[in-house]
Amino acid sequence: LRRDTKRAVVERFGNLLHEIYGFSEGFATMLKPTHPPEKFDTVGTPVLGFELRIIDEQGRELPRGEVGEIAGYGAGMMAAYHDRPEQTEALIWRDERGRTFIRSGDIGRLDADGFLSIVDRKKDMIISGGFNVFPRDIEEIVATHPAVLDVAVIGVPHEKWGETPLALVIPRPGAAPQPAELLAWANARLAKHQRLSAVELREAFPRNALGKVLKKDLRAPYWAQAGRTL
Repeated sequence: LRRDTKRAVVERFGNLLHEIYGFSEGFATMLKPTHPPEKFDTVGTPVLGFELRIIDEQGRELPRGEVGEIAGYGAGMMAAYHDRPEQTEALIWRDERGRTFIRSGDIGRLDADGFLSIVDRKKDMIISGGFNVFPRDIEEIVATHPAVLDVAVIGVPHEKWGETPLALVIPRPGAAPQPAELLAWANARLAKHQRLSAVELREAFPRNALGKVLKKDLRAPYWAQAGRTL
């Protein structure tokens, strides 16, 4: 859940929120109402019987506080994708004891107390001018504008920087924000390497059966128009 959504839930229903993060291959963390208030922006700690690690692109375990891919281990994890050995092996990471962890495809970090924060989806990360830009960080800012109902930030082709962030915005009912105004407002609040190249208005986003925005579908026309693939 985005930070603003979580806060809205708590304001309406009280401190009853149990947020669960996990992936279908069989791993989960939970943020509970009993956790300290300062951990509200995390997704909690692994549930009983599970462990997680943060690893880099070379498969090395990272210390707490550093950003990398989340890998999970524990009871109930999948053994393999049926008849897909190559895909299975690509998903596996083994620790120093030889135990099999499953790569999540999500980017995150562990704090000093073992609470997990989700940074973004690995495949959605934007590399602009050599900087790793996480769309979720930008979306958190843009979503606070009073005229914004929903926002999706994607990487689009850029001649100089390789790719650059673009914000697609669904306005709130009755609101009529101007893209140029939203762009200036957002960029005044973003770090230099995060700044948006443009803002476009949309009526809806393509979503999967679980309601997740299909960013691959949003990106595709821009890359096809440039004659490139991502």
